[in-house]
Amino acid sequence: MTDTATPPLPAAAAGRLPLFNVVGFTGHRHLTDPGGASLAIREALAFLVREVPGEWIALSSIARGGDQLFASEARAAGMSWHCILPLARPEFARDFAPEEWASVEAMLESADHMRTIHEYGDREDSYLDCGIETVNGCDLLLAVWDGNDPRGKGGTGQVVQYAKSIGKPVLIIDPATRAMRRENWDKLEAGDAILEDLNALPEAPFSGGENPFAAPDSVLRFQEKCDWQRARAPRTSGA
Repeated sequence: MTDTATPPLPAAAAGRLPLFNVVGFTGHRHLTDPGGASLAIREALAFLVREVPGEWIALSSIARGGDQLFASEARAAGMSWHCILPLARPEFARDFAPEEWASVEAMLESADHMRTIHEYGDREDSYLDCGIETVNGCDLLLAVWDGNDPRGKGGTGQVVQYAKSIGKPVLIIDPATRAMRRENWDKLEAGDAILEDLNALPEAPFSGGENPFAAPDSVLRFQEKCDWQRARAPRTSGA
């Protein structure tokens, strides 16, 4: 008897979607030891990749100091980096010397996605809103924070306080000692039951054909098997 079973798809083409986690960032602009802070950020990102299942996406602004260190380390770790700007680029550029802005623009060109909070307006309010949106858009906040009370609106301390107040998991790096501590860690979701159920669906028998879309093969195969399961589901007649 001839075996007509569909051969298994390569792992890259199988209809499984990965679990994505978003790590947001907040950090001081002025750091006495930028090299040490950069190393601590690198170690924190490696810890997340190692200890938390799924793939990580980085989310931050690109102000001088901690933001730029985080963006560089996230890209070096192979993460997709999404940037949030507090103000439109011409307004945001006013916070930098011309030679600094050239470097910032080069980093912005490497962003996989960029979003602007306000086209113009009060700078402190815009920076605060940017920090709040970073917290709201992440699964976990990484902060380079000295632990002191907020100094002005929109600073690192205020963003960390907001994250903790809504129960967001926070990984805090002390810039002086590079020590890490975790808060609200029990709130970190390490899986998605619905995604696991969908990934467990059997592959569609017609999977593996040419992919005409600008999307990874895994997304197409996932859609195919969901469509196949829906087509096979019993239909119920209306009342």
